[in-house]
Amino acid sequence: MTDAEIPSPADAQAAYWNSPTAQAWAEQHERQDRALARLDTVALDLAAPQPGEHVLDIGCGSGTRSWSWRRASGRTVMCLVPTLPSTP
Repeated sequence: MTDAEIPSPADAQAAYWNSPTAQAWAEQHERQDRALARLDTVALDLAAPQPGEHVLDIGCGSGTRSWSWRRASGRTVMCLVPTLPSTP
């Protein structure tokens, strides 16, 4: 097997996020945000971000939680989302 035959993790993610499954997630993000709202509240309570602290949101989804954390900490929330290669 050559290197060209081994799919990279980025290629796998690009395939997933360009799939019908991911499209369905994107279309339902508001419903998903509502479903996870309680988890967001619990996480905020446990982390207890203080004004001036920095927050890093990895894989921030639709960004709803990032805004909650920004309001709690009073700082910009850094969202880390992998850059995916463009697909044909």
